Amino acid sequence: MARMRGRVTAWIGSWGSAQNQELQELVIALQRRLDELVPVWTMQHQDVQHQIADVASRVQQLHAPVERAIATSEAASRLAGVAAGVPDAPPPPTDGPLVSVVVPAHGAAPLLARALRSIAAQTYARFECIVVSDGGDPGVADGFSAVSADSRFRLVTIERRGVCGARNAGLADGSGALYAFLDADNQWTPWHLAASVAAFVDSDVHATYAAMLIERAGGVVDARSQPFDRAALLDECFIDLNVLVHRRALYEQQGGFDEAIQRLVDWDYVARLTEHVPAVHLRHIGCIYDDRENERISTTRPIGPSWYTIRSKWRGRPAEGVRALWVTPAEHDGTPAVGADEVAGLRALGATVALWSPSRTGGAALADAVREHSADVVHFSTAALASRYLDDAVSTGAASVVRVHRPAGHVGLLDRLALEPTVQYVLVPPGTTAPGLAGRRVELGGLFSPDAVGTWDGVAKDHRLVAVAAHGHVRAGLADVLRIAALSPAFRFVVTVPDSGRSRRLASFVEAAASADNVEIVRTVGPADARQVIRGAAFSLHPEHPWWLDGPIAAVGSLAAAAAAGCIPVITSARDGGDFDFASLRYTSPEHAASLLASTMNWTDARRRDMQRWALDVAWMNYAAPQALTSLFPVG
Repeated sequence: MARMRGRVTAWIGSWGSAQNQELQELVIALQRRLDELVPVWTMQHQDVQHQIADVASRVQQLHAPVERAIATSEAASRLAGVAAGVPDAPPPPTDGPLVSVVVPAHGAAPLLARALRSIAAQTYARFECIVVSDGGDPGVADGFSAVSADSRFRLVTIERRGVCGARNAGLADGSGALYAFLDADNQWTPWHLAASVAAFVDSDVHATYAAMLIERAGGVVDARSQPFDRAALLDECFIDLNVLVHRRALYEQQGGFDEAIQRLVDWDYVARLTEHVPAVHLRHIGCIYDDRENERISTTRPIGPSWYTIRSKWRGRPAEGVRALWVTPAEHDGTPAVGADEVAGLRALGATVALWSPSRTGGAALADAVREHSADVVHFSTAALASRYLDDAVSTGAASVVRVHRPAGHVGLLDRLALEPTVQYVLVPPGTTAPGLAGRRVELGGLFSPDAVGTWDGVAKDHRLVAVAAHGHVRAGLADVLRIAALSPAFRFVVTVPDSGRSRRLASFVEAAASADNVEIVRTVGPADARQVIRGAAFSLHPEHPWWLDGPIAAVGSLAAAAAAGCIPVITSARDGGDFDFASLRYTSPEHAASLLASTMNWTDARRRDMQRWALDVAWMNYAAPQALTSLFPVG
């Protein structure tokens, strides 16, 4: 221990010329706490010496990274818990409540052994640890051998169910009054259970969570510590499962983990546990979280689909009771020609949506339709429709929402919308500047309906298959498709063409494609047909597009929908890729596109997985219609 004190003292001494006095003081305070508590803890458990030395070593990494991060008061606030990271009081008595610690594991023997040793080193000794081997991987048994002589630890083997299933098995096997969790690649500080259990003694506390040090790639060390706020929690999770402790009764009332969710499972679990009771924020550092590039769920599985699922589960139905009239150029069997995904999104949020189009009104005016459906709001799917029918909507007193796909072509309309008091929102492509619209302007890219896309997981992808939605491109773009295909004989291009599409543009393209050996034309009747194409394709091609599809996407088979189905977008640099810039292949010419496709034949599985993961994340976190449209229904 003297060596540890000397190392920390030398580290602090080297900061004589450090500019950030606040950080120096935090570290000095931490050293004093360690010096005070080391004699008490080392007498109780030999492993505690190694654990405290390890904590000191890891906190030492704050030297350079934190000096950079501390430049803002926000960063300073996040790290303020370092000085308070070691509890003042000795641990509670050994006859306190039994804590059931659940550790799901699949492989990674050295990391698992390290995690289990950190549990064994706890200064609060009254716990049982259930290590759940998910699938019976031999590496789990190897890691468990580090603590197998300790009767407080037991190994449970189950068939492969994933991390949520493994945790549920551990919860069911536990017999403690309290539950705690640790992942196999992280470590607890030796005081974590002691400080956490103390909060439950003689109190009505239902759940607690501690602060956490986070090791990131490149040697950066960060900290997470934030007071409880239910609204903030539903927006973004700040409570990590590795520092959560809760009463058994909460599990019995609220249930275990949702096994249908693969990422962000702690967010969903904590949101459920705290639905009726708050969690208490503890300031001690409870865990050292390894966020470096290990082969773990958080670096191999997309986060976007789970993010969307959890947000959907807890956001409620903010449009409940809203009656909307959707104005579209045409509609077929209850599906609007423009904005079908947005209509589906509004309905998912609880709105009742009726359709009106000039071609299928039976002579009824828009104003009559508003009154017939008792519409609260009229949604114009195009600027052209708003220019023609806005006066009718205004005459009824209903609010209006107008989608403007190409603001530069409708300057006069924008001026009108800025002055009309019944216009609630004007939806414009991302990056649009329209100062006159003030608070009415909402940036909204092209959306997709999650129900139309379906699940991406478990779908086999053909790495030589490229999907193209022909109806979304002008003549020059379609010519590029044929040129790219001719230069990419190793790939197969499947082009969806609406069965109703009889334009000269599409007809000439179909005729030209017939002579290409690696181009297949698939005529689609509805979204379901197009969905089958994009589900099996590894790539989706998006050449130049017409002005009415400004921004990322429109119909199924286009950019957002294809990415949401697991396709890697191949996008011309002539169009704004929006958030997909880093999650796509961007090309400058047909020759360049063919070269990029050819290069993917040499990709490793990890490279292919990462590109797909990034595209999925962008699509599901930014362009899923129900989530994107929640901004139209502010709460409170």
